[in-house]
Amino acid sequence: MTHKIMVVDDDTDLRTTLQEILIGKGREVLTAKDGFQAIELASEGNIDLIFMDIRLPGMDGVETFLKIKEILPNCTVVMMTGYAVESLIERALSEGAKTCLNKPVSIDEILEVVDRFMPESPIAHRIMVVDDDTDLRTTLQEILTDKGREVLAAKDGFEAIEFASEGNIDLIFMDIRMPGMDGVEAFLKIKRILPECIVVMMTGHAVESLIEQALSEGAKTCLSKPVSIEEILEIVEETMPV
Repeated sequence: MTHKIMVVDDDTDLRTTLQEILIGKGREVLTAKDGFQAIELASEGNIDLIFMDIRLPGMDGVETFLKIKEILPNCTVVMMTGYAVESLIERALSEGAKTCLNKPVSIDEILEVVDRFMPESPIAHRIMVVDDDTDLRTTLQEILTDKGREVLAAKDGFEAIEFASEGNIDLIFMDIRMPGMDGVEAFLKIKRILPECIVVMMTGHAVESLIEQALSEGAKTCLSKPVSIEEILEIVEETMPV
């Protein structure tokens, strides 16, 4: 599951700066310009850390924090303020806010808070399914996602190479017969980008020469279509144990 940070502040420059810096550190960051937008984003779940300005238009940061606390009781909230609002700071801390940072906030201070409350998880391991058969792509993606895997789906070799160029893919199920660029050619191009990636070919046609080429170039195996879900899951468990 992806862990997200939210920055809540009516100062556009500060929101943008913090978002850019934290994204640059590999974090996923949402921003909200006021308490109402923050609550809306919180209701979608999966936010682990919030930097919340105390003085916000319409609804102050403490009131927003208390409403979000009802939605995300385990979320860590850090208040920020450029004003002497002792009563609000005390209330926020008594209600469970971790700390309050004084503005102008120090980037080092922000990063220290992030590292303390959201230590970096191991990089997510991803699977990619490459097939021009929409039904098969969708089915495999849904089944593997239900098993807690992060899955990309590509309709052809060109899209697969584009995804591969973004990195961080550990296992690929690749159809051999695809329009525009066959699966073996796509595999060879991806192999240059992701040399450690495991590739499993799939085919519903007797294309011995392509199968042999793929296996000789390092493909793990070749599955015959219609593929067995049990076979797919077995390969996933073997190559990417949870």
